[in-house]
Amino acid sequence: MDPHRYEELLNPLGAFLASQDALRVDIIDEGNFFLVCWHDAVAGPVQRSFFEEELAILRPVGHVRAAIGNRALLLGQLGREIDAAQFEVARIVEGLEWFLVTGSCGGRYDSRRFPYHELQARGGITGYSTSRMLPAVVPAGRGATASPASPPVVPQAVVRTQASPLRRRLQLS
Repeated sequence: MDPHRYEELLNPLGAFLASQDALRVDIIDEGNFFLVCWHDAVAGPVQRSFFEEELAILRPVGHVRAAIGNRALLLGQLGREIDAAQFEVARIVEGLEWFLVTGSCGGRYDSRRFPYHELQARGGITGYSTSRMLPAVVPAGRGATASPASPPVVPQAVVRTQASPLRRRLQLS
């Protein structure tokens, strides 16, 4: 496994997600691709898949602000810590105060929280606001406001035809 795999993948993904004003991000490692779900304040739930090669060359789309760099740095720092722990990621969920990372470490299932303030301190990152994790108000006529603590909606079209990478690693399938 590449010792800098997640750092190199999460940094450009963070910049892209910031350029999309993505909220409540959920990243699922499907083995040969990543399924990324997020909430868009206007469009609602969004889902997109990326191959590793796409993530390596991904660039922000749309408007570019300082927050993009900060979010990219925060996800890059998360990637560094995941790589240092030799953690094999199954899923990363963006919470209000932390990223929740589930996967395997040393052949055993593990779930860890990485608080934003600790990632910021260890990475020397300033200016990242956790208030960006919640949608402000759903525009009139767009439906009911989602609960801020609820995870992103993964459409039912996601069909698993084989065991997930984590299940294969842990030999649960």
